[in-house]
Amino acid sequence: MQERVQKIIASSGLCSRRKAEELIEEGHVKVNNVVVSLGDKADSQTDIILVNGKQIKIEEKKYYVLNKPKGYITTSDDMFNRKKVTDLVPRSPRVFSVGRLDRDATGILILTNDGDFAQNIAHPSKEVEKTYIAILDKPFSTFDIKKFKEGIRIEKDIVKAKVILLEKNTVAITLHVGIHKVVKRLFKMSGYYVRTLHRTHIGSLALDLDKGEWRELTEEDKKLIFTKPKITKATFLEN
Repeated sequence: MQERVQKIIASSGLCSRRKAEELIEEGHVKVNNVVVSLGDKADSQTDIILVNGKQIKIEEKKYYVLNKPKGYITTSDDMFNRKKVTDLVPRSPRVFSVGRLDRDATGILILTNDGDFAQNIAHPSKEVEKTYIAILDKPFSTFDIKKFKEGIRIEKDIVKAKVILLEKNTVAITLHVGIHKVVKRLFKMSGYYVRTLHRTHIGSLALDLDKGEWRELTEEDKKLIFTKPKITKATFLEN
């Protein structure tokens, strides 16, 4: 069956679809020894697909949920030999993280070798919400809750978020925008510094693992990821 080459590459677990598109645009991908262009199609069962001279293999799809500890980066390759989240899950088949969590942040993270699944979670049109607990450098003003709800401009975007005050310096924040360091930037623009950041939910999927632990996603977990969460203060008081 003919599919777009970037989709086949992402399905192989080599990288995300976006990265595959970059590789194609840079001329690093060949099908049957011919350099392909973005939009070209191939058959993963009969065609020989090379990325940087190496033939890709279609592997079994894997889906993991991890409680990311502090000090780990979410990129798959690192020239500085820092600790990576992929070191915490099985090495084969090779998986990649869906979205980012800063090195000093902790919490729920999805890893997979299914590029389509990753794209669905990350794509803005799906509006998959993520919930974090942020501990700030000073008490959070309840007057700022309305500001976050109405939206704060970051570059060209107006970013809206739901904020729940848990303790004087501790808040829960829920939003679906995938801008780099978006939570820290929102608070910084409002006069706060985030001391610690912990992600508790992706969609309605709640973190249920100890630090550094992982497990495979169930079909029910996958549905919860795309279900709009109902986050209240009681959500955190119960845990």
